[in-house]
Amino acid sequence: GPRRTCPICGGASEKLYEQRFAMIQELSVCAGYDVSVCLRCGFGYADRCPTQRDLDRYYAIASKYEVPIGPSAAACDHARQVHPAQRLSELLPQRHARVLEIGCGSGAFLEAMGALGYIDVIGVDPSPSRCRSAGPRRLEGCLSDLRLAGPFDAIVMLQVLEHVRDLQESLRSTVPLLADGGVMLVESPDIQVFMHSGLFPFQEFSVEHINYFSPDALDNLMGSVGLVRGEGSAGMLAFFHRSGRDVSIMPDRASKQVLAQYIEQSKEREHVFLARFAEIIGTTPKFVVWGVGTQTLHLLASSAFRGAEIVAFIDSNPRYQGAQIGAVPVLAPDALRGRTDPVLICSLSYGGEIEAGIRAMGCENPVLHVPL
Repeated sequence: GPRRTCPICGGASEKLYEQRFAMIQELSVCAGYDVSVCLRCGFGYADRCPTQRDLDRYYAIASKYEVPIGPSAAACDHARQVHPAQRLSELLPQRHARVLEIGCGSGAFLEAMGALGYIDVIGVDPSPSRCRSAGPRRLEGCLSDLRLAGPFDAIVMLQVLEHVRDLQESLRSTVPLLADGGVMLVESPDIQVFMHSGLFPFQEFSVEHINYFSPDALDNLMGSVGLVRGEGSAGMLAFFHRSGRDVSIMPDRASKQVLAQYIEQSKEREHVFLARFAEIIGTTPKFVVWGVGTQTLHLLASSAFRGAEIVAFIDSNPRYQGAQIGAVPVLAPDALRGRTDPVLICSLSYGGEIEAGIRAMGCENPVLHVPL
């Protein structure tokens, strides 16, 4: 993708790591990017990533969030939205307040607000199908191109900003929708937990996540559009309001160190994994791969599958089904019926749940799990 100056301060950057992915034909938007850190303010972000227009198209037609991996993932997503709704209700006691959620996804946050008695809540999401299935209060749209009439007493973006290339431009078009005295509720993953997430090596550098926030970086971004952290904030779940003054950028000295440590940890863990994985391929060279997310695409772009024959990919997301990775098709879970090939599950978090689903379909295929 095209080069990208720092989305917060416009400074030059230093490259720390090159992330690469295999491409899902007709769907993938990104074959990789450079993980970089700003030399001026310290913000960590993906350079040479797709344009905002390409990202908007990707989230409209090919988002991995279209279908939860399993029941536990769906329940976790719902529970994750209840807490921000409760926190917002403490700052916004008037139940007639206008609330806009950008990136509403499944609508779990809007449902939580409705359960708390709020009657004027609207959600916007780039996926047309998610908006249709979520009900009449969901509208199709992207943060980079909102066409709504304000003002809103609260604007909410939960797990959104890490996906956006044109951060300042998008936020500058959003702030005018905020009512006088209104609040903007924002939440993003915290770079500080990368070392302890327990995910597959380098999985924090996913196909979708192109900005890596610390609390300081989040404050710097919002300050660059005239917003300051306010009452009720806690770490990466933060309320912002208009400052009425210029907000100085405070250099983030920790993010580069955290990213560098995470990269070294991932390299060490991946080295051990690849040795174990080579043993699996040596004894089971032909198999079906379940899951075409970041982990699988990262491994395919490396030498991990050398010597293996992948006969098919399986994924529960209908957006991917019928596509190909190289010459290998991506199939629906039902396609496993009638096959006897071993199944390699490329998921650390939901491997057990996926295997249980395979058995529930009546499939007796041998199941292999990624050896971490």
